[in-house]
Amino acid sequence: MGGNMTQAGNSDHFHAGLKWRRSGRDRRATDRRVTGIAATDGDMDALTGLYSGDAWNRILAAEDERCERYGHTSCIVSIELEGPGIASADLICRAGLSIRVVTKERDFVARVGTEKFAVLVAESCSANSCRVVQRIRIALNRVGVAASIGLAMRLPEKGLQYAFREAFRAKPYRVP
Repeated sequence: MGGNMTQAGNSDHFHAGLKWRRSGRDRRATDRRVTGIAATDGDMDALTGLYSGDAWNRILAAEDERCERYGHTSCIVSIELEGPGIASADLICRAGLSIRVVTKERDFVARVGTEKFAVLVAESCSANSCRVVQRIRIALNRVGVAASIGLAMRLPEKGLQYAFREAFRAKPYRVP
């Protein structure tokens, strides 16, 4: 796999002028500290190396519990690929890597559908979350991936699953 390995692999990554190195073991250790959930290779999407939909649901539940306990805020960023050839493996991998590269170590990035990605931005206010959206827009544009992007903050009375659904409903940001 060499330079094309993603989040779960151990390799240098070159993407849009950025070099990224992270081992799957380091990533899973960080995630365990943040959520208390130990991710396994089965929790990773086989194509992108990002978290799978099943792992995403467990991460949301753990983060929701943490937000309730400590009064933290969190948000969900949704990304839905658009345009011709959106189901191509190359495009999906470019999009996933672009998103992972511009998010922070403590953010959780998952492929939650064939052409859908989601980012959990923990302990974030709406202004910081908007900056995350902007970084994702720029990164996707740089690699020629068209997408619509949504953003929803966690409401204490409704939780992260609600925010996840709302982020995909309201997608005001577009990448040409």
